[in-house]
Amino acid sequence: MHPRSVPSRRPAVLAGLLVVIGLLLPQAAGAASYPTSMASTGDSITRAFNTCSFPYIDCPQNSWSTGTSSTVNSIYLRLLALNPAISGHNSNRAVSGARMADLAGQMANVNAIGGVQLVTIEMGGNDLCTDTTAQMTSVADYTAQLSSGLATLRSVNPGALVYIVSVPDVYNLWVILHDNSSARSTWTSFNVCQSLLANPTSTAQADVDRRQAVRQRNIDLNTALAQVCAQDDVQYECRTDANAVFNTPFVASEVSTRDYFHPNVSGQQHLAAVAWAAGPYASVTVGMHIADLDGASTRTKSGWRATVTLTARTESQTLLAGATVSGGWSNGNSGSCTTSTSGTCQVSTTFGRKRTTATWTVSTMTEAGYTYQPGANSDPDGDSNGTAITVARP
Repeated sequence: MHPRSVPSRRPAVLAGLLVVIGLLLPQAAGAASYPTSMASTGDSITRAFNTCSFPYIDCPQNSWSTGTSSTVNSIYLRLLALNPAISGHNSNRAVSGARMADLAGQMANVNAIGGVQLVTIEMGGNDLCTDTTAQMTSVADYTAQLSSGLATLRSVNPGALVYIVSVPDVYNLWVILHDNSSARSTWTSFNVCQSLLANPTSTAQADVDRRQAVRQRNIDLNTALAQVCAQDDVQYECRTDANAVFNTPFVASEVSTRDYFHPNVSGQQHLAAVAWAAGPYASVTVGMHIADLDGASTRTKSGWRATVTLTARTESQTLLAGATVSGGWSNGNSGSCTTSTSGTCQVSTTFGRKRTTATWTVSTMTEAGYTYQPGANSDPDGDSNGTAITVARP
């Protein structure tokens, strides 16, 4: 999905059919099995279009599906934390501008890789986001195209588990941004998604009805995908997300300010979290812990400041972004921070001149899909036990 200013590509929206497909692997009692390879198909959302520092290009490292950015924390990285054997076996075969009609071709490309155990599909935004409502993909065509794509997959990989995630609420893009003058100017200048975003401030009945027609088609496509999944499940294995993604409202801060259309890095991060939570591994949580605590102190006019830098890692020792760590100082003050892409963050507080030392102790650590394992806390340089560290006055 991308603005029309980019030649030979069709725009789409912060929306799409998010479909996760993986082998239904046998599980030993009490143990989970995870894929050792994956590939992604779809459109410019899965290509993470316009999320790089250089504008208007694909940026697959930021993809919600197979990306490697620790900030996004993709499906691939979450699986990597559970199963290191998947390392390096992540292929992004999505194509910006794709519609459901392109799914069969993308499935053929995935089949050509050979042995892929998990495939994700993000598809549907371009079927809704057209020049006019008359050009939107019909429910009948959408149904047939999805069925064809699944048939292509099944012809080579009949044992795959298909997990279909609903098309997000495209109408929400207009709701959150139609009062933004920059967004309106961009939509008009680049002819972005006019089936939905034409005349964005108009309250004329024709424009109100047009927007509602797009939303209704959005709902109808979700109904169609559920029906196709149910049919597929008769012979194979298929699940849906029960409209979890459709019911998730994205906010303005998660949309690119370059095109006011695609999800930015924060949007990709949110998408990854929702897709993971509603997916086949929703009940699985990954262990996380504090892997290092480092203390430092500086003088202030009235005393001194203590700062603790902490590092968070998963149970497979992958640096972890997005973890919120809370704790308390020995003077009763509390402190918390959220880890960055480097897996680190800092907490600090000030003390008077009379206090010679201060101790900060970790109390909680939280992130969706992860479980805090305090017993695994450690410190490689030995200046703490990974849970508490004492900082001396300078």
